[in-house]
Amino acid sequence: MGKKGRAQKLGSVSHTAISLREEATGKIQTKAASNTKSKSRFEHLKNLALWATTNDPLIPSLAAFYGHQYATFGEATGVPPDPSLMTCQRCETVLQPGFNLTVRIEKNKSKVRHKRKKTDNITQNNVVYKCHFCLHQNRKNAELFTLTYGAIVRQLLTDLEEVEEVNKQLDQMGYNIGIRLIDEFLAKSNVSRCNDFRETTDVIAKVGFKMFLGVTASVTNWDADGTCCSIVLEDNPLVDFVELPDNCQGLYYCNILSGVIRGALDMVSMKTEVTWLRDVLRGDDVFELQVKLLKHVPEEYPYKDDE
Repeated sequence: MGKKGRAQKLGSVSHTAISLREEATGKIQTKAASNTKSKSRFEHLKNLALWATTNDPLIPSLAAFYGHQYATFGEATGVPPDPSLMTCQRCETVLQPGFNLTVRIEKNKSKVRHKRKKTDNITQNNVVYKCHFCLHQNRKNAELFTLTYGAIVRQLLTDLEEVEEVNKQLDQMGYNIGIRLIDEFLAKSNVSRCNDFRETTDVIAKVGFKMFLGVTASVTNWDADGTCCSIVLEDNPLVDFVELPDNCQGLYYCNILSGVIRGALDMVSMKTEVTWLRDVLRGDDVFELQVKLLKHVPEEYPYKDDE
C-alpha cells in the first residue's frame, strides 16, 4: 500500500520506542541471540503480554508485569522485539487499540507559531497514545501513526485472508475504541447534553473528529425523518501514503472509524448503522460515512426509586 511514488513498506516499519528504563540505564539491545530456547521463551512472553492486554476482564497490573518481563528478557538476550507491537515507554505495557489506550492527534505548537513562515521542512503533528494503566502520554510523529495503522491492516489481511473479514475486524476494533473513547470526550470537550440525533452527529463531526483525528468533518444529506445523515471528511490522516492494490478493492481501509462512531453512539443510548458511501481510495473525491439511527435505547437504572 502506498501513494504513487511513495510506496508504504509496512512490513519494514518499526515503531518500537526506547522505554524510560532503557533510557535511564543506557542499555539498548544491539545483538541478536542465537539460542533457540531463548527465542521460544521470548515468544512465550510476548504471547503472555498480548493475552494480558485483551483478557476479559482486563488486569492492567498483570499486563504491565508481562510487558516488563518481555522487554527485560529481550534486552538481556538481544532478541529483537516484534516491530508490530507498540509498548508504553513508562510501564512497558503492550498497547492495544480499543483495550488499554486512547489515541488523539495533537497539533504541533511550533507549527502553529510559525505557520506564516514558508519552509521546506514541514513540521508534523504528534499522535498521543495515552496508556490506561500508568496514564503516560506516549507522543509519536503523526506519520508514524499512519504507518502503524497500515501495518495493522496489512497484518489483518495476512491473518484473515478474506477482505470482508478484515472489514468486520476493523469495525469491531473501532467499536471497542469508541465505547472507551466517549468518556474522555465528554470529560474534555465540555459539551452540554445533546437533545437529539441531529445535534449529536453535529458534535461528533465538528468536535470529536477535531479532538482525536485533527480534522473537521461536515454533516449533510439529512433525510426527512432526521434519522439518517452523512458525515463527510475531505482530509483523512489515516490514508497518507496509501493506495489499494487490485486484490483489495473490497477493503474499507478506514472501517475502524465507522466502528468508533458506532461504539461512541452506542454508549449514549443510540443504536446506529454506519456504512461507507464514498472513499478516496476508491477514486471518490471525499470520504463519506452514512450514519443511520436504528433506535433509541431507554436508559436503565440499577435501582428503582422506591427501593
